[in-house]
Amino acid sequence: MSDVLSRLSAQFDAVILDAPPLMPVPDAALLALLADMTLMVVRWGSTRAAVFGAALQRLRDLNIEVGGVILTMVDRKSYSRSDYADSAIFSSAVQKYYGS
Repeated sequence: MSDVLSRLSAQFDAVILDAPPLMPVPDAALLALLADMTLMVVRWGSTRAAVFGAALQRLRDLNIEVGGVILTMVDRKSYSRSDYADSAIFSSAVQKYYGS
C-alpha cells in the first residue's frame, strides 16, 4: 500500500483515502499512519462525544495528528437555535441563512 500511495502522490497533487470507522476495525488507523494528513468525519447528532474522544485518543496514541474534523448531516435549523457563544450566529445574515 505504501508503494501505491507513493506513486499516486508523485502523480497527483492530492490523494484522498476513504476509510471505515476508526473504532471497530484497525484499517483506518493503518491508513492514517501512511497519510500526510488525517481528517475525522463525524455525523452530527449520531456520533457520541465519548466515541469521538476515544477515536481521537487512539490517533494521538499512534502519533497521528488530526488536521481537522468534518461534520456531516448537520441540522442547520437546530444549530441556529443553539446558544453557542459565537457572535456570528447572532448576526442577521447568519440567522437568515440558517432559516431562523
